[in-house]
Order: sequence, then structure tokens, then C-alpha cells
Amino acid sequence: MAKKEPQDRKPKLSLTIKRPTKGVELCLDLEKRAEWEALEVKREELRKSPGTDQRMTGGPLTEVAREITALEQEMRDATVVFTLRALPRKEWSDAKTAHPPRKDDESDKVLGFNEATIFDDIIPASIEKVVGPDGEEVDWSDEQWEPLADEMTTLQYQDFKNAVFALNVGEAAARLPKSLGASLVMSRSGAN
Repeated sequence: MAKKEPQDRKPKLSLTIKRPTKGVELCLDLEKRAEWEALEVKREELRKSPGTDQRMTGGPLTEVAREITALEQEMRDATVVFTLRALPRKEWSDAKTAHPPRKDDESDKVLGFNEATIFDDIIPASIEKVVGPDGEEVDWSDEQWEPLADEMTTLQYQDFKNAVFALNVGEAAARLPKSLGASLVMSRSGAN
């Protein structure tokens, strides 16, 4: 005798994971940084100067502020945004196995992988897309990563390492976010 299926049986739910992403900005023109820093010093000196009226429009303080914002815009115009995506758990685990901790490195032992080598493989594998300053997607391939990474400052490269680590190991990337600030605003506005 054939078993009857209940009439009210729900269809099976198909579960698909959308892994977290994170954007990393990379300014391709940091030569302007020293000029920006010098102008910031000048702006602060002018601001503290007893003869400077903070309410005045125009004058030397306004001119320096104008130069600073122009430089900031030039640097933004030379900035690309990399969207990185967390790797599937097995791929991350395989990468850790391929880059075992160095025996003489305490930091590696804590992390569970060779921090000096793993990111050279993981970062390019994590790049989902690159968007240029104009907002258009850049034609990108993994082979472009190494020459670009070799030209970065240590701090620029660290931004990518931090993002990849946070996406694959960080607790926040795996949990449902809850904004206390947004909840407070909504409760005060009565728009729950």
C-alpha cells in the first residue's frame, strides 16, 4: 500500500548563502598627501591665529580650506574601490592548510596560518569587482593583483589584509547585524 502525502505539505526551501562583502578604497595618487598635510598644518595655524575671524568668508583661512578640499577631490578622483567577498568555508580552510603557521612565529600560531604568505593567495581570490573613480566597473583579472600589490604602501596592503581577515574570520561578518542607533531613532519616531 502506497503512503499518502499530506495535502498541506510545504515545498522544500532552497537555501543559498550570500557571503558578506566589504569595500576597500585604494587611492592611486598619494603624492598629493604631503601637500594636503602641509595645508592642514597651515589651516590649523590660521585657525588658531588671534587675528583670524572664524566667521569671515573669504580671506586666507577660506582660501586654504578651498585648496584642501580641491586636493581631497583630486585624490578621490584617483581612487578605485575593490569589493571583496568572503570565501566559502572550505576554500578558507584549504588556504589555511596550504599556508601553515611558521614554527618560530607566535602570531602565526595564534592565527592558525602563515600570515606572511596566505594573503597573497586569498586577496585576489576574494576580489569580486573593481570600480573606478567614475563609478564604472574596471575590467579586472587576478593576474593584475601582484604587480599592483607590489606598488602599494604597506598600509594600503594592510587595508586589504584587514578586510579579508574580517570577512573570513571576523565574528561580525557572520552575524545578523542589529543597529542600536537605528532602533532608537525608530522607537522615538514611532515608526516601528
